[in-house]
Amino acid sequence: MRTYGLNYFFSGRAHTTESTVVLSQSPVDSLQSTRHTDSPSKRRPFDIIIPTWRRSPTLQETIDVLLRQCREQDCIFIVSQGKIRPSIKPDSRVKVLHCRVPNLPAARNAGLRAGNSPLVLYIDDDCLVKPGLLDAHASCYHDNLIGAVAGYVDDPLFSGLTTKVPSFFNPATGELIQHFNLPLSQPSLSVMGANMSFLRTALEIVNGFDENYLHNAIWEEIDVSFRIRHAGFAIHYCSLAKVRHLRQPDGGCRHDPLLCDLYHQFANTAYFACTFASLHHVVTWIKFWIYRLEYLSRGNAAKKNTGRIRHDLLSLIAGTIGIAAGCGRFLIHGKRRGPNINTPCGIRQMSRRST
Repeated sequence: MRTYGLNYFFSGRAHTTESTVVLSQSPVDSLQSTRHTDSPSKRRPFDIIIPTWRRSPTLQETIDVLLRQCREQDCIFIVSQGKIRPSIKPDSRVKVLHCRVPNLPAARNAGLRAGNSPLVLYIDDDCLVKPGLLDAHASCYHDNLIGAVAGYVDDPLFSGLTTKVPSFFNPATGELIQHFNLPLSQPSLSVMGANMSFLRTALEIVNGFDENYLHNAIWEEIDVSFRIRHAGFAIHYCSLAKVRHLRQPDGGCRHDPLLCDLYHQFANTAYFACTFASLHHVVTWIKFWIYRLEYLSRGNAAKKNTGRIRHDLLSLIAGTIGIAAGCGRFLIHGKRRGPNINTPCGIRQMSRRST
């Protein structure tokens, strides 16, 4: 349910660097590492949460496929947002919740509060679920220190990427590249909202999703991923837990006009930066995001006739106001967490750059 996705926001380019991959070894003080060796037929139950807004046709198809995979104790929560209620076939395993004000993180939290199963799966309402999705997610929670699982997402957004890790983050600039259709399962820095699951305990320890990410809610799943890893949990990418992301052009988080969407992209980015960016990298973050705003504000006729690059003034204004709004939102509602996210996996080491 993302407007363009972070890869679009960063133009889908990852630079070639030499990097050191180090996995977090921090324990969770309140939990002991407990191994689970349940067979697929005895897997732990899921609460499956699907936030939705104006997408009833695809939603029902997603529900039908999930019901064929559900066990007796699994439950599906449809979290409807806004005034328009989805039309859903009645089923005892499907419960419908309503959020008056559309807000994706708030809808995720509403579904979390409504259930009590030990595993929580989030699926977008424009995803087609592949066979074995639930069993694949459940099989990854072999001990209680795995706090989240990122599933495989068949999405054209990932075409042409060359990164070999599911999530790639540059702490010096805030650049993030996601690549969740890799063929091999491996540790991950973060999850993607279209197909992600959590150990309920982990999600409750970090108090769920931050509801200050508004409209397109860009960065909300990165934020919760950083907090989960900071709490000492690991995140795993599972290439067998597959969905196909239809990326429907309307409904969900894709309803805002272009300028409004650009405003919220930069407002949410500024809020995230205020929360996590290192004070030592303030200048490089600012330079990188000024460049991103300049790039995204280039008009369709940027080089028409004269060959000179032109910019859409309204886009520049929308992005700039968004940055100011995001910083203000942080001052009022945010909490500084700093760069120590305990997540070296997939983070670029800036001191050694290949040529």
